[in-house]
Amino acid sequence: MISLIENFLLKHNAFVMGIEFLAEDITLNQEIKVLLDKMKNNGAYWEILKEKLSFLSRYDSIDIKKVDIACKDGKGFLLSLQVNGIFIVSENAYDSVSTEIRKIVRRVIA
Repeated sequence: MISLIENFLLKHNAFVMGIEFLAEDITLNQEIKVLLDKMKNNGAYWEILKEKLSFLSRYDSIDIKKVDIACKDGKGFLLSLQVNGIFIVSENAYDSVSTEIRKIVRRVIA
């Protein structure tokens, strides 16, 4: 999931609108929301968020349930990635985004 987020942030001038976790944790949700708000003004906060997400997954077994991303390049599109492999994307970008997701997933699991 982190690889997918990073790809869309870098390639599509995107920003993360929200992240939901499988585990309910109010403190964690607030902490992530603060980082997401800071990322809107300074993309460098992605590195901090990425490390936090990796740590949570690796050591606390807290996985991402859903990520909402807004991509600003071209006509722009909205993308929602879910842990079960479902993704929802604006109709105007479906073909290109589905191909891109497929390539990233193949690269990550290979």
